[in-house]
Amino acid sequence: MSEDSQDPSEQLIHYFFMLTEKQLKDRYNENKAKQISQKFQQIFMKLIKKYDDDKVVKNDAINPIFLIALNESQQISREELLDQMLKVYEEMLTEILINHQLGMATSDDPWKTFVTSTKSANKQLYENEYFQCKTVIDDEQQFGFDINRCIYYEIFKENGQEDLAPLLCEYDFILADNVKDWVVFTRDETIADGSHRCAFRYFKKTAE
Repeated sequence: MSEDSQDPSEQLIHYFFMLTEKQLKDRYNENKAKQISQKFQQIFMKLIKKYDDDKVVKNDAINPIFLIALNESQQISREELLDQMLKVYEEMLTEILINHQLGMATSDDPWKTFVTSTKSANKQLYENEYFQCKTVIDDEQQFGFDINRCIYYEIFKENGQEDLAPLLCEYDFILADNVKDWVVFTRDETIADGSHRCAFRYFKKTAE
């Protein structure tokens, strides 16, 4: 087995390549889709190379580099770029979203299930030096956490593409929409929009 096949970052990169080419083929004829896909992959690999020396940062860099490469490989509007990005993430997350929604729907206490799973995900992904996630509200009706540093934004900025950062923030609404029957999500502050934090706030949905 090759070293790349054992590297989770490389596996994720190849998955992005596959899903990106698939959604491009849904939009363009096959030749054009392949041309854009090849250009996308070339740009992606050139940009990601600078992060090879730090596996943690490299893994975090994949998401912003994906969006930068998707943008630079085409001449499209911000609206179309956002749509393409979301299509890739929606397909990538399909199984996770289905399982999460099923867990909520069959739970005796969906709110507790949501908070517990969110805390677990935060501990695994964001309670580190690169995101500095801190829980700030946790009661029977509200749950909230702040992201006090965003490595995604820093990578966009390093590559002169910080204007794309707010588009990546829209990813969060895929997850929020999946639990909208039980949870109301707000996020009025983001680092990408100039705030000192990303303020994630969730509220238990009351019966209508």
